[in-house]
Amino acid sequence: MGVNQAVFSIAMLLSQYFEPRFNAKLQFLIFQIGMLRKRIDAFKVVPTPSERAELMRLGELVGHDIDGLMIVVKTETYKKWLRDGNRGKRWVMSGRRGTPEAVRNLLHRMCAANPRWGHRRMVGELKKLGIRIGATTVRDLLKLMGLFPEPTKGRSRGDLRWRTFIEANKESMLATDFFSKNVWTLWGKRQLYYLAFIHIGSRRVFCSYGTFNPNDQWVTQQSRYALMWAEDNGFEPKFLIHDRDRKFSGEKFIAFWKDTARLVKTPVRAPMANAYIECWIGSLKKEVLNHIIGVGRGQIDYVVSLWDSHYNTVRPHQGKDIENNVLDVDFTPKAKGEIQCKQKLGGLITEWYREEVA
Repeated sequence: MGVNQAVFSIAMLLSQYFEPRFNAKLQFLIFQIGMLRKRIDAFKVVPTPSERAELMRLGELVGHDIDGLMIVVKTETYKKWLRDGNRGKRWVMSGRRGTPEAVRNLLHRMCAANPRWGHRRMVGELKKLGIRIGATTVRDLLKLMGLFPEPTKGRSRGDLRWRTFIEANKESMLATDFFSKNVWTLWGKRQLYYLAFIHIGSRRVFCSYGTFNPNDQWVTQQSRYALMWAEDNGFEPKFLIHDRDRKFSGEKFIAFWKDTARLVKTPVRAPMANAYIECWIGSLKKEVLNHIIGVGRGQIDYVVSLWDSHYNTVRPHQGKDIENNVLDVDFTPKAKGEIQCKQKLGGLITEWYREEVA
């Protein structure tokens, strides 16, 4: 008996010590919730079914005595939930049903594929698909998704993504850029320059011979050769993409392309805007040029010409719409014959093929 009294006394002392601190913490939290409740914009808070169920569960732990505890909704509302639950009544959220997730995803796809469409234009497209939705709803949904389409008005052409522009005109588009290689000559180390052109639609490349003096006359002459190469391959260039290198600012170069194709400059310090030719130059350097010591212009001309022929004819390519195919349209894979390997430049270029069966 004495032991029970001692345990009870200790429990009372502990409760007297911890209960005020617990009540203070509870009041502290309730006061902060009240502060936040006064500052929200919504006139009332409508809990979701899961939130309502959790409030009911916590309320049951205190015997549903929530006076002074319920701040999100009124006490009368909680008691109504309790009565409805005892009657087995199913609770349904008030208000209009939200826009289905499938429609939201479709709007996102439409805006990404057609950046110049306005929200009313999208409403018309949705009607064609049997989806009826208000223009204001579409506008608000796009804002929530962080999308702000701008319809064409007046002289404005709207925003057109660079990737969309490239994809729409790739069959009539060339891209060009310079690359260089250090070469040892009788006069010491010098920098040898090359000018490469790529037809974006087919990924086929034309590369010039090297020069130590890439002046306006030389650049224009290589442009003339590139145009002849394009005509021989059935390309009709209407756009030429290049960066802001000063070697592209010569009068003869600009005059030559003025009546042939529109010159399109890439943004400042944006190599990805000219990614096709940059990728070709990067492959040439990583696979061949970086492993060769240049001892003359003729040597590097031969190496670049050999790589260019390999690239355009038998080298498999990765990328969209290419699927590891070679660029030569006349190439036919062979399934019969002994497999052979041909190496060039000491193994820097390797070509696998099958011997023709007699």
